[in-house]
Order: sequence, then structure tokens, then C-alpha cells
Amino acid sequence: MRLHQDRWLTRFPRKGFLVTPISVRDILDLYQFRKLLEGFAAEQVASAAGPAELAALAGNQRVLDQLGLVLAFSRRLDTLYMRVEHSWIPHHDLPEALERHDGPGSSRAMAAHLDHGRDCLVKLFGTTAPRLQ
Repeated sequence: MRLHQDRWLTRFPRKGFLVTPISVRDILDLYQFRKLLEGFAAEQVASAAGPAELAALAGNQRVLDQLGLVLAFSRRLDTLYMRVEHSWIPHHDLPEALERHDGPGSSRAMAAHLDHGRDCLVKLFGTTAPRLQ
């Protein structure tokens, strides 16, 4: 079963399945991996000289596949966060760095954005189970 394989569900023999709870360790691991993937992607996009290079980056199917899996889990966390906090986690400096074609700056901006998101979720999930409204 795909949901079990992707760790969305936990199987209990002779009982069935339950939605896998989210732990602080899950959040830390997820955001560490996102920083690697999204920092790389931001730097590559900012450094691209033109549309041909962007098209070549879009052809990196391995990065796209992994990013798709990571973002699916992130959407779950974002949905829970938004039900409690009602505010988006800003990107601030990323658009400017991308417009300047500043690869390292884009990577740093993405890392800062992801660190902020990680910290918000750890705060939310680290104290008690989130109270959904």
C-alpha cells in the first residue's frame, strides 16, 4: 500500500492502519532535506543564463521527483500550521536574489525561509499536539 510505504499510515497487525503522527524529528528531517533540494534549485535557477538553461534544469527528473515527495508531506504540515496560526511563512529575500541572478544569495534566502518554517512547526508540534480550530 503506497500510503504505508510513504509513511503516511502506520500498520498495526490484525488491527488495521492509523494516520502516522507527526514528530519533531520528522519536521527536522524534512526541513533539512528541503534545504538541500530547494537551496540547490534556487541557486541553479538564479544562476541560469536564460530559458534554455531553465529548461535543462526542469529536465532533472530525479530532483523533481524527490521534491514532489517532500512537498507533499510539507503540504500536510502547512495545512495543520495554517489551521492554527492563520499566517503564511514569508519568502522575503528570495525573489530579489532570483531577479539579480544571485545563485548563492538565492540559496541562502531559501535556507532562511525554510529555517523559519521549520522553527514555526517545531514550536507548534514540540510543545503539545496542535489544537486545530
